[in-house]
Amino acid sequence: MELIQENDLILIVHQGRKYLQKAVPGKDSTAKGVRSIFLARRLPYGLRRGQYDVFEPTLEDMIMYGVRRETQIVYPKDAYYICFKLNLGRGCRMLEVGTGSGALTILFSRLVGRGPGCFC
Repeated sequence: MELIQENDLILIVHQGRKYLQKAVPGKDSTAKGVRSIFLARRLPYGLRRGQYDVFEPTLEDMIMYGVRRETQIVYPKDAYYICFKLNLGRGCRMLEVGTGSGALTILFSRLVGRGPGCFC
């Protein structure tokens, strides 16, 4: 079972709401009121503390809860369809020029893989 490391992204579920944040030692709470005292200790993902569940975030969680949306984002369902139509996969080369939030770029980067200019 993977343990939460310092500065890892974590997904906290509290009363049906989800919050994405970094596990920062000594940080007592977020602006949203989610308690994170227990995150500084090396605990496993998937644990429950009181009313809080802590999970490792998926790519969708990072896009939906971690990307600041000043512009309209391409939602995961549509983004995956775009990638399917472009036949993107590991080793493909592409140039993405966007002016939005970067949510689609995150998905492109994950699908194309590591290499020069890759943000994964």
